Amino acid sequence: MAEAWIQRARAAAALLGLCLAACGGQDRVELSVPLSQAGSLDGNGSELPKPPNTAAGRQLSWLLQALNHDVEQLSAREIQRHFEASLLNVLPSEQILAEFSALARDQAPLTFREVSPDTSEMSLLALIDGSRSQLTIGMNIQEHSGKISGYQFTPLAEPEPPPVASWQGVQRALTGVAPRAQYMVARVAAGSCQVLHGFATDQRLALGTSSSLYVLAELARQISAGTLGWDTPIVIQDALKSLPSGDLQDAPPGTALSVRDVATKMIAIGDNTATDHLIHLLGRENIEAEQAAVGHQAPELNMPFLATRELFLFRLELASAETDNYLSQVVSARRAFLDELAGRSPRAESANGWFLPRRIDQLEWFASADELCPLMASLDQRGEEAALRPLREVLSRDPGLPIDAAEFPYVAFKGGSEPGVLNLTWLVERRDGERFFVTIGLNDPSAPILDIGSVMSSALDIFQLLGSTD
Repeated sequence: MAEAWIQRARAAAALLGLCLAACGGQDRVELSVPLSQAGSLDGNGSELPKPPNTAAGRQLSWLLQALNHDVEQLSAREIQRHFEASLLNVLPSEQILAEFSALARDQAPLTFREVSPDTSEMSLLALIDGSRSQLTIGMNIQEHSGKISGYQFTPLAEPEPPPVASWQGVQRALTGVAPRAQYMVARVAAGSCQVLHGFATDQRLALGTSSSLYVLAELARQISAGTLGWDTPIVIQDALKSLPSGDLQDAPPGTALSVRDVATKMIAIGDNTATDHLIHLLGRENIEAEQAAVGHQAPELNMPFLATRELFLFRLELASAETDNYLSQVVSARRAFLDELAGRSPRAESANGWFLPRRIDQLEWFASADELCPLMASLDQRGEEAALRPLREVLSRDPGLPIDAAEFPYVAFKGGSEPGVLNLTWLVERRDGERFFVTIGLNDPSAPILDIGSVMSSALDIFQLLGSTD
């Protein structure tokens, strides 16, 4: 066993927080590709080695089969069957499909060679032969669902990038990922922001569903005012169902959940159906008004404030001329148009060919880093109110990255993405009690954002720098 490839694979996988050690647990999902299909014959007619008969090994077998034979037939629905919702919240199925298509074109056929000695039931490090070079793959499996919760392909032929040791290095790395890039780090105190580091912080970028932080802000306002409570029931309606990520789109109509449960799904797993039910409950125009109250300097850019179902309809179902007509109208006419879309649902199969950005600079939710900081600072401050203390738990259910809990005991996070869009936004408390806002925003109107490893690496570098400096 060559130790060099194992060490390199560990370094690459660490960027995505893959545990790559004995994670324990049992496989809980039936895969569509039997293990026996992953093997093949070498040039001498001998059978090549196969991935181990573990939860992680079976997922790797499915993935190699898909890359070698079925990549053009892969659908977003198939990706959602095999990948954990928390991962798809940051890296949507469309981006995974685009990455896999590019990998298959460049490297197929891909052949399994060996795994590292500490491969477990729920994680692995594997060496793969591609047509042009060797690669490693690190993979984690979520214990209860049996789905992939993290993965990283790394070509062994490429040298390891040097560690980023400065804020200038963070900026260089991010600007190399997308043509429109920003990041910002600010100290937060008493609801206000003191910018410490950043680049292009006033540039308004598409947010994806990080925009649901504005929905959460309006929910907090209404709960504080006594209009709603955390236990107020929300009844799931077919007319308000959206596409994944999330799981509420599969809930039977009439299912009742509390406001708290729906808000938690909206933030923690990016549940689009949860977001749309909250928009319906709170009122679109109330959310629009709250944007200005929490520091957005141009809230008209997000008027009307779109439901995710509506954005999916524009992206996947409506003719280009209909979108052009909508964009040419004043806000009142746009509201009337959206009223006509009420009850109309996007179809999952329509997303199968959605790999490239579609009008992300015209039709999305927009804000700058300078505007997201007061939003998060406001949510943080409101969480101190007795009636709003659940806000802290709602925001911190998913930290987004494996951030050092000893250094940052509290981590609030929301991410959003679609082809050409990635936003990652945090508010963290350091062990000394200092609180910080961190955001990374990337937009590319012409291509999907595929170098997620560099983005995650830059984010982890930011928290390393924050943990070691005042």
